[in-house]
Amino acid sequence: MDKKEQIYDIIAGADGPLDKKEIAAGLESRGTVVSGPYLSLVLHELLEDSSLERVGRGRYRAVTGIPREIFGTGHDQAADYLHGILRKGFPAESFCIWNSRAVLSRLIDVIIPEKTMIIECSRASADAVWKYLVARSGPDVVYGPPDRTLQQAAASKESIIILPFISGSPVRVSGGLVLPRLEKVLVDLLCCSAFSYLTPENVRLIWRNAFSDFIVNESALLRYAARRSREAQAREILDGMRIRPKRLSLFDDWLSQPHYDIPRWLLWDYDVNASYINWDNMKTLIAERVMTRGGNNEWYALLQNYGGKDNVAEIVKQIIRIGPAQARFGMQVLGIDKIDMLCLNRPVPEWRKENEDIYRNSGFHNL
Repeated sequence: MDKKEQIYDIIAGADGPLDKKEIAAGLESRGTVVSGPYLSLVLHELLEDSSLERVGRGRYRAVTGIPREIFGTGHDQAADYLHGILRKGFPAESFCIWNSRAVLSRLIDVIIPEKTMIIECSRASADAVWKYLVARSGPDVVYGPPDRTLQQAAASKESIIILPFISGSPVRVSGGLVLPRLEKVLVDLLCCSAFSYLTPENVRLIWRNAFSDFIVNESALLRYAARRSREAQAREILDGMRIRPKRLSLFDDWLSQPHYDIPRWLLWDYDVNASYINWDNMKTLIAERVMTRGGNNEWYALLQNYGGKDNVAEIVKQIIRIGPAQARFGMQVLGIDKIDMLCLNRPVPEWRKENEDIYRNSGFHNL
């Protein structure tokens, strides 16, 4: 297996997206070292031939089965028409206009209102835009701003809902028209009462279908969810879709191997013959020493003395300090999710934050 195949194998073997540091750590655990430029080149080639997809800022996931496509809301005749009308009345205003029925019908099969147009503009212009459209379309068609019975509007067969545009929303520009990206649509389902006709089960199914069939930038989704105060809810849905990470088959034969004792040299700074030594209480330290200094025999000893991969995985999760390369190797061998690794999710102490602020403001880092 050449280096390119190893890179793809590491990404394909992981349950979630990986960044370059995690990929490099996986290669290092296999005894392969590559330069940063070479890794970037290989990742670009794998993206070009649709073997990988980029799902976040610098994060990659293997494409399995039918390659996921980029979700495009596309142009809608009604949206183009509304955009033309609004540009005449508000030439300096930017509008994000989309047909919720056309968008959601690609993600779920439920009864969706015949035509619900979403118009997003600046909060200061929302009321003026509402009055402008009422004068041209009639009060039975246009509803907005947000305090004007959105639920009634959503239940209508034909409605136009005006909402304030949230800065930093994931959007794209096509033909002069601002259209929402899939990340924005998914988060809006959680917080906009215009979609109250969708049950929580419907929303979770839409999320699952979106991640299954289309490329979703998880980082952009969570940033936008945080701006809408829905980050915790978004993470809960993502956690519900998470599958247990795949384990490497390495050391699966630990039961059939000759019995190995924990080598005493791993605890060179302890008197292993002392009466106070308790091997059960020292299991976290022993696991850390095996991961940082041990080889195959030490891994077999760890698994044999502490009851296999499931038990050792619970021990490894509690290790406080260990190098990222060793931590990720342990995650792959034991099938541990990154979020469960204490050593990779430790909060930064306040004293370190203060020291970093002092260093950053001193100007020494620019010398």
